[in-house]
Amino acid sequence: MNISIRISPVSHSPLSYLTNKRNTVFFLRHSDRAFLAMGSVVKWNDIPPQQEITLSFFGESELAQEIPVYLGGKKFYPTTGAMWEDYPDEEWFIPETAFLEIDGQCYAVTYCLSGEPQPEMPELPETDAVHCADRWESVLKEGDDFSSWEAAVTGATTMINSGTMQKVVLARYRQFRVADAVPEAMRRHLLTLLDSVNTGEYAFLYQRNETLFFGISPETILTIEGRDFSTEALAGSRRRGATEAEDNRLEAELMQSSKELSEHNFVTAHIADVIAPLAEWYKLPFRPIVKKLPTLQHLHTPIHGKLKADVSYLEAAGQLFPTPAVCGIPTDTARSFITAHEPFERGYYAGMLGWHNPAGYGEVFSCLRAGAFRDGCFYFFGG
Repeated sequence: MNISIRISPVSHSPLSYLTNKRNTVFFLRHSDRAFLAMGSVVKWNDIPPQQEITLSFFGESELAQEIPVYLGGKKFYPTTGAMWEDYPDEEWFIPETAFLEIDGQCYAVTYCLSGEPQPEMPELPETDAVHCADRWESVLKEGDDFSSWEAAVTGATTMINSGTMQKVVLARYRQFRVADAVPEAMRRHLLTLLDSVNTGEYAFLYQRNETLFFGISPETILTIEGRDFSTEALAGSRRRGATEAEDNRLEAELMQSSKELSEHNFVTAHIADVIAPLAEWYKLPFRPIVKKLPTLQHLHTPIHGKLKADVSYLEAAGQLFPTPAVCGIPTDTARSFITAHEPFERGYYAGMLGWHNPAGYGEVFSCLRAGAFRDGCFYFFGG
């Protein structure tokens, strides 16, 4: 199977090309790069394992290593309920069209199967604008049952004290209904907000049919450039201070907290144990540093190295996922406990999303600080 990919410079930002006609939309802004992908040419799951995929690049082909080819991700665990029915448990797909912003320059990318007509370069939509009200009336609806969450915490504490688990991360959600909600208007409004994020976090939106999943996540699972990789341990937190002096005091408190350092060391040791058999070599600092975000500061241990030649990007990402920061230790025990005791399905919350390409470049991240919009309701998750 051959995929033809044409890359052309354009004059407008990715969101300028958003239409209301696609049931699959994938948006990601991270640092000085952003892309908006729409539609689906082919899904990874639909390609026979023995079939080879080749790519033909046209136009600005020197950008081939920068171009997302496969987009998608994986749920925290398989789901059966209606909330996540629009999303497969794991999916990687090649989009029809993508618009990229790289270092201030914008590009349009079209993808098509060999033998099919090369699609024309997209033009700016003229009639797809949907009015989005300036104010929305929201009413808090009943979310998850607090007593069920309390009981889960008690059960988790018992297992940790018995030595069965070292750590488990439990989550909750809250639901809000929005009056006269229009999915296209919500999508445009959310994308505009996400596109303005310049904190170095992953600002993302993934739409399937009428469901929107979105968030701003601080946690990288894996970034790859050829065989060179980077990942991180991100655990242990304090809020940001209102003044520089207060911020510095909270940072010092975080760095000296035995509880936070112990939690962070659990995560770091777990990642090192996972990555060791996959890597030719890897390095990490002796002590964590502090990563400052707009509202929180975290203990942070960056890890980088080189994957072995016979280890694929998706294999390494799958071994690292889910991270202890969203699941627990041991992973299987913690995930089983979460599945049995949380009164809702996480779906893509605490799952992973990202992109990769055959040139050996890509990144996946944990879906934290996230929400979903479906059937006129927002769902906001936290753990």
